[in-house]
Amino acid sequence: KERGRVEAALTRAAAEQDALQADLKAMGRHALAELERDPGQTGVVLFGRPYNSWVQEANKGIPAKFASRGIRIIPHDMLPYEDEPLVADMNMYWAMGQMIMKAARFVKRHPQLYGTYITNFSCGPDSFLVTYFRDMMEDKPSLTLELDSHTADAGLETRIEAFLDIVRYYRQLQKNGSSAELSGGTSDYVAAVTETRGNQLGIRRADGSWVALTDPRVKVVLPAMGKFGTALVARAFARKGIRAEALPSADKEALKVGRGNSSCKECLPLQTTIGTMLQYFTKQRPEGEVTAYFMATTEGPCRFGQYQVFAARTIARHRIPDAAVLSLTSTNSYGGLGNSFTLAAWRAIVIGDLLNEIWSTILAGAVEREEGLAILEREYRALERVIDQGWPVISRQIKASAAALGRIRLRAPYVEIPKLSLVGEIYVRHDPISLQRLIERLAEQGFIVRTSQTSEWIKYTDWLVRHRIEGRPDLPWWTRYWVKRYFDAKIRKLMAPSGLFHYEEKVEVEPLIAAGRRFISPHLSGEAILTVGAALHEILHPSCGVISIGPFGCMPTRLAESILNEKFNSGEKRALLAAEGVCDFPVPLARERKFPFLALETDGNIFPQIIEARLEAFALQARRIHEEMLNGGHG
Repeated sequence: KERGRVEAALTRAAAEQDALQADLKAMGRHALAELERDPGQTGVVLFGRPYNSWVQEANKGIPAKFASRGIRIIPHDMLPYEDEPLVADMNMYWAMGQMIMKAARFVKRHPQLYGTYITNFSCGPDSFLVTYFRDMMEDKPSLTLELDSHTADAGLETRIEAFLDIVRYYRQLQKNGSSAELSGGTSDYVAAVTETRGNQLGIRRADGSWVALTDPRVKVVLPAMGKFGTALVARAFARKGIRAEALPSADKEALKVGRGNSSCKECLPLQTTIGTMLQYFTKQRPEGEVTAYFMATTEGPCRFGQYQVFAARTIARHRIPDAAVLSLTSTNSYGGLGNSFTLAAWRAIVIGDLLNEIWSTILAGAVEREEGLAILEREYRALERVIDQGWPVISRQIKASAAALGRIRLRAPYVEIPKLSLVGEIYVRHDPISLQRLIERLAEQGFIVRTSQTSEWIKYTDWLVRHRIEGRPDLPWWTRYWVKRYFDAKIRKLMAPSGLFHYEEKVEVEPLIAAGRRFISPHLSGEAILTVGAALHEILHPSCGVISIGPFGCMPTRLAESILNEKFNSGEKRALLAAEGVCDFPVPLARERKFPFLALETDGNIFPQIIEARLEAFALQARRIHEEMLNGGHG
């Protein structure tokens, strides 16, 4: 009965919304008709989100400021933009973004309409949409107003007046037939693109010729994400006869280049990856090379799905010849590279994850740290040399490397060394300039920092497909899924004799999602549910504290932070364990308490003093939890 009432209410509400939309479109047609009857009139289309651009309490009276100057204002949702095409490679998964981009294309073509985009400080999607909006307008004047609680009214008046003056000048030039003075002219540049011909992936060059990725002139370059995994994945491309190279991690100079080629409002990983990409093209790329720049992608809601779009546009803006962006995902069958590459890359990722945790263990616990790091480097290079080979060769090397690493002496048994979990955004938690030596500094205090693994994200995307939230599993997908599970468990078991990482027979993503879904719907895909779930799952098993790190202004990171600030406590942990069938709780759960938790936002600069103070207090609290775990807890 209740369900019927809800469905009836939903039907009525949808009908009312449809009627409202019809009324808005009618008002828009009327406004355009009146405007077009007088070609000398100018109309300003207001872009932005309804809750800030069209609400008087939030838009600082901007529409009224235009109207008081005799300018007709039209909200973008009143325009007949539905039939406007989107650029095919825009990957625009935000519904509001689709509306704004289509309406912007309509405004671009209309001789009497000019756009004003109202945005807010730290709006994630707008950090990309505003750039796309300006690019779409090309030489046509537009105005962007970023508002916050400190925006001064006088400044808005000045910018609006200046904008209208520019529009009047622009229209006068058009009337005089001199608009070419404002145009950069036409470009003869043609960007290279990745293209599959037959069953083979390659690059279509500017002259229309096509070269396979296996051609010796072609190289795949990958942005760095971690000390070990990226180089191992690059080597895995050799399994298909493809040359590949891992770019170095971003330094201050790369970050400067990235900021100089973005609005600086995008998230930090975009700036660092763009910086290292441009450094490679301008300083390191050999003459005559055809380059495929690898950038993973998603279909939202996170901004990460826009990185490959931005990278392609940056290549085009710099007119870089014979350079294309390559994105391999489970939904495009990894570009047709086949199961042999998929499995080689998967083994590389899992091994890289384990080496990363072993590195942190050596930093924090080795009796002879430098000697231990030298052994790790030697075994890493040995694994890198064979990662593109068959499994028998790889498994032999893993066994040998595990034995060599196992001879590294620790100052205490591994289980007695305190461990922290580093969760959050997948890129910054592996990026040196983002971390600002966080792992090394905590190691100096005796903490092993267990960074959430890259393989965790791939398992999560498989979970989304398996549960038909994103994609549909077919027989080839299931085959890859079970084979990946087999190699994941096998590699961990072979590496376990090293005694330098937290070994579990099965490392699955399901417990993390089960923990996270108590607060976030699994249908809201992205890292927020993993961050929350990993924190709750790993506290006391084996960690004594959790650090969540993300780029400045990252919405999934802030969502996770808001939940963990309130729910990261003993009551929630007891409830989670009870749901898993655990009745014998560890000692730290004997009383009500909040667990050590530190949320960090990074912009590539050194952490401010207040963060340093919080980090010190966090370490003290985590050490107390660790002592309780040793003195009577378990896990």
